[in-house]
Amino acid sequence: MTADDLAVGVLSLTRVRPAPLRQTPKILLVECSTEALDFFAIQLEANLPIQVDKVLPADLPAAVRRRKGPTPGRSSYELLPPPGGGTSRG
Repeated sequence: MTADDLAVGVLSLTRVRPAPLRQTPKILLVECSTEALDFFAIQLEANLPIQVDKVLPADLPAAVRRRKGPTPGRSSYELLPPPGGGTSRG
């Protein structure tokens, strides 16, 4: 069980719902080939309301440096309320 699995389970039990997104989230997708990047980006964008930024591993450091917005690598764990109540961790 991953931290994300645990977060989803706890949120469903406590009936805490994350705040709705105001903008389309951007996802950084890293794959080893251009073909894989294109395939997975098409599948993700077709099934989820997201925008995919495609990056090859060699280009990852530059892509992370130029990326603006929330810190990359956020997970659903950050949606859990902190111990003792309050709002989200993120």
